[in-house]
Amino acid sequence: MLYIKSIVVGVLVGFVSAFLWAYSNLPLRLYWNELLTRWRHEGFLGGAFVSTVSSNSTTLVGLLGFLAGFFWSLRRTRRWLPK
Repeated sequence: MLYIKSIVVGVLVGFVSAFLWAYSNLPLRLYWNELLTRWRHEGFLGGAFVSTVSSNSTTLVGLLGFLAGFFWSLRRTRRWLPK
């Protein structure tokens, strides 16, 4: 039961961290493209700024979030177990 709870917490933390990464990373990349165009004084004659968030970075953040949530939950619940 201890490991199942830790896995569930790890999966939830992984999903939340991947969502927050994608949600915060995309607007920053869009704004960064616009800012660079203005700094370079390039003539931007309409159109749209295009930006993507790769699945590699999102997967890595999800995996790191899973590991952090799993070990945090495992460490937290093992503290109260009798020795």
